[in-house]
Amino acid sequence: MLQITDTVPNNKLNISLEQGWWQLDIKSGNSFTVIYPSRVLSLNNADKLRRKIINCVKMEIKIVILDFKNVNFIDSIGLTALLIAQAKIKPLGGKLFICSLNDQVKMLFELTRMNKVFKILANQEEFLNAYYTPHKTPVSEFVEPMRHWQHRSLSHQTAA
Repeated sequence: MLQITDTVPNNKLNISLEQGWWQLDIKSGNSFTVIYPSRVLSLNNADKLRRKIINCVKMEIKIVILDFKNVNFIDSIGLTALLIAQAKIKPLGGKLFICSLNDQVKMLFELTRMNKVFKILANQEEFLNAYYTPHKTPVSEFVEPMRHWQHRSLSHQTAA
């Protein structure tokens, strides 16, 4: 069974995909998207998640947060899909954050050293406080590409 609901009240996009034992919920605004995979991330669904992450960034939503609070297990195919998604969105200016890992999944990320590859946060609130609070100075890795773009734009304007 595949169920898709697409509503856009107040610039919010809510999608729920359910197929058998796996469900993927997406909540999206103008600035970032939160994806809520559930249960197991494996061969059966990893490619679908990878495509969703990449499509979000292609639709100009550059920050994707994977909230794994309902994920019980990730296999090697699931980890590979996350690595591929990150590699594909980075050149597009995308950032991938992962939060709310349970103990088993957290241990897997630590054993495979994926905690060094991905930005792992305790929960969504940590993301909002550390990277999204409007009163704080933006994190340099978010600002640096913009500075480069502004510098190039100014140099093109003065050259004309």
